[in-house]
Formats: sequence, C-alpha cells, structure tokens
Amino acid sequence: MALNLTARDMFRRVGTYWHLFPEQTQARRAIWNGIDGQGRRILDQVFPAPVRQRTNAQEMLIETVNGSIWQMAGSDNFDSLVGSNPVGVVFSEWALANPEAWDYIRPILVENDGWALFVYTPRGRNHGYGTYLRALEADSWFCEKLTVDDTGLITPEKIEEERRAGMSEGKIGQEFYCSFDADIDEQLIPQNLVQAAMARDVTGHAWEEKVIGVDVARFGDDKSVIYFRHGRDGAPRPFERYAGLDTMELAAKVAERINMWSPDGVFVDDGGVGGGVVDRLRQLGFGQVIGVNFGGKADRSGAGARAGNKRTEMWLSAREWLQRGSLPKDERLA
Repeated sequence: MALNLTARDMFRRVGTYWHLFPEQTQARRAIWNGIDGQGRRILDQVFPAPVRQRTNAQEMLIETVNGSIWQMAGSDNFDSLVGSNPVGVVFSEWALANPEAWDYIRPILVENDGWALFVYTPRGRNHGYGTYLRALEADSWFCEKLTVDDTGLITPEKIEEERRAGMSEGKIGQEFYCSFDADIDEQLIPQNLVQAAMARDVTGHAWEEKVIGVDVARFGDDKSVIYFRHGRDGAPRPFERYAGLDTMELAAKVAERINMWSPDGVFVDDGGVGGGVVDRLRQLGFGQVIGVNFGGKADRSGAGARAGNKRTEMWLSAREWLQRGSLPKDERLA
C-alpha cells in the first residue's frame, strides 16, 4: 500500500521520494530484491518498465518518465542523504528505526509541504508508541491501527496453530493484533514497572538532588515537556507540556522554573532545535544547564558501561531508577 501510494503521488507531483527501512540492508532485501507471494518482483509491480526513465541498482534509485525520483535507504544512515529535498517519505518498520531520522527530515517536509507515512508493527511502548499517540491527537494526521480482525489476512485457525507451536500471548498480541504491550521479558521498560512507579509514594529529601529535564519539541504537533525530579521522587510537581513555543519562549519558561524551584541541574535535549534553548539559558547565566546529545558517547561507568550511546545509556538508567523511584499518576505515561 505504501509503495502504491508513493508511486501515485510521484505522477501527481514531480519530486524526490524516500522509502526508509531501519537499515540499508533491510531495504535491499525486503523491497529492492523482494519477491511477492506469486513469485513476482515487488518493484516490477510498482514501477513497471514503461514508467521508468532509469534505474540505479547500487543506489537503489528509480527515476520515472516524468522526472520524479524514488530511492530506498536506511534510517540508521540518514545523514548520507544530506542535500536531497524529499517531498514524501515512508518510514517502514518505524518502531525499529532511528527516531532521530524523523527529527532531521520533518523540517524539510514542512518547508516542501510534503508528507510522511509510518508503517510498522508495534515493538512495545517505544518511540513508535509515542508516534501513534501523537497521531491520534493531531487533527492534521491520519492514523489507523489494523489488526487481523480488520484485514482478515490471517485466520483464527492460523493464529491458533502459532499458539500451539509455542508463540507467546504477548507476541501474538503484538504481531497479529497490533498490541503495544509486548512480552514483558522483551521490553526494556515493561508496563508493570511504570505502573508500579506510578503507585509508589516517595518523598525527596533535602540533601537529594533536584533536577529539571527539558524535551524540546521540533515542529508540527509535537509538544515540549518540562519535567521535575527530586531524588527518587519523580512527581514533586506536575510536569508541563507546551505546543507551539519557539526556542526563546521555551527558554523563558524554563528560566522561570529555575528561579522558582532552584534545581541542582537542568538537562536539556540539545539535538535539533534544542541547542538554542541551551544557549539562551546559559546566556541568562544559568550555569547548571547541561545539554544532552542522545547520539553522543555513553559514559564509561554505571549504565553507560553497557550502552553504545547516550540514548541507550539513558534508557538503561531509567529502568534502574524506576525500580525504586516514583512517577506522576498520569495514564499517558503507562
């Protein structure tokens, strides 16, 4: 469906279109060299010879007769596409992809009045789950979750066969019913760990660190978040969400909270546009502000010793902290 929609738009609007898999090798294996259930090459069904101007197998690129370009790549290597100017992007297996790719691509699509399509099976409550929730809330997005009950592609008898063959209920729910509540053993931060932290009452002590975390929204319907923590108390005051603030406006909000709450540290996501918030807060004289680059190197101690980058380190640290810490009683977190 995603391929057919892209091919249709390529003849409605001349431009560059990307189809991104989590990894380059997956793109080549699944689509470029892919064969359907009837033994036909997938790309020959979508782009038959009469509509092609040229084909570059090395770059996985097809140019159509009207001048549009379609190219496959991996979201793990999106920097390699710098200089292109897409008007349409498909993220295939989005739940397994690098979410930073969307942060890079979305301003290009905003400028070009382009579109993005996210196609995936859930993999727990990760960034794919966040995308799904935001799409449900945003009037400018179309969102649809289709299970086997909706598509009829897999019969109940086939599912029962898989169950008898040892497929877990969590995996059945994930693969056939689009459940974001995958097997607990397969989740880094399972839902029951989050729910336990929401039910736990913890009071921060005077000697424990007070911290503010800031997630900076990029564009569109995304929301910026200001979050407060006092020791193991993850709910010393309600967290705040803002839509439509530019970096200077968000920096002003954070500055107000710093003056009001006197935190020991303020950690700001400085990827993308977040660097502007960090720079402004430091300009205002707040020395406790620390920019966090999720793609940077992990620390060599604690959770960082087991992580390949800062993002993974933070997820591992969050899992450890949730075993004793508390969270706000907010169902959006679970």
